[in-house]
Amino acid sequence: MNVPIFLCSPGLQPGQHGFVEQLRRTSYREFSATGHNSSWQSVAFTEALKREDRPVLVLAGLWLEHEVLATALHAVADSFEVYIPVDATPARRKTAVLVCQDRLIQAGGTPVIISQIIHEWLLEAPDTDKRDALAPLLARASSSDAC
Repeated sequence: MNVPIFLCSPGLQPGQHGFVEQLRRTSYREFSATGHNSSWQSVAFTEALKREDRPVLVLAGLWLEHEVLATALHAVADSFEVYIPVDATPARRKTAVLVCQDRLIQAGGTPVIISQIIHEWLLEAPDTDKRDALAPLLARASSSDAC
């Protein structure tokens, strides 16, 4: 779907993140946030997002109640439409999940699950090749969502 992937890690040098191996066949850009700062406080990260000129962000990662929610709140304040796939964004504490989701919704962000995102992309895919590539991803994501 030609979606740019940005990887932002607190304090890590490029190439040191645990997801680098999984992303090696994908085009992505890596950024570093310092200390306990939100990714939104990384000028390189926010400038790269602005250059993409896209109104929607899908934010996932560790940890929901810290880095991810803080980044989402800043992004919403800067007029981005923000989605957080909660099944790809664990919280350090289970008790934080509902509170964080409520906070996200109050600010104007949207909690979703991965299969919702894939399904929406499948519906919007401009050609058969993209739909054919997304269909097995949707099947896999939907089966892992099953009760």
